[in-house]
Amino acid sequence: MHTKVMQKCNTLWNAASRPKSAEIIQSILEHTLSRPGETRWNSLFDSLTQIQKIKEKSSELTRALNLKQCSFTVSDYNYIEEFLFCVKPLSQALDILQGDKNVFYVELRLTVTVGTGAMTVNRIDG
Repeated sequence: MHTKVMQKCNTLWNAASRPKSAEIIQSILEHTLSRPGETRWNSLFDSLTQIQKIKEKSSELTRALNLKQCSFTVSDYNYIEEFLFCVKPLSQALDILQGDKNVFYVELRLTVTVGTGAMTVNRIDG
């Protein structure tokens, strides 16, 4: 499931990097799509959040871009939602650690401990 959903996302992100497709995306969504990057810690989380938010316009978008193989299903969006729910504590911890220039050991330990606890709660509740 993960591979299938990520392939669809990659197809959409690749289209967003082409000028003509980027114009179509801009006209339908009124914003561009961010692509995950290797140097940004939370870029996958942020990019998937963006795709989750465009759910209502996704069929119009894939039709306009002629990306039939990229049509997201309800189960695809459910997977993205679950993935984001599970990864959110880690993402928030990374935001804290990345935002501070001088992270002290106590802050690091507290952030990791709280993040791990939230991930455990998510696993138990989910």
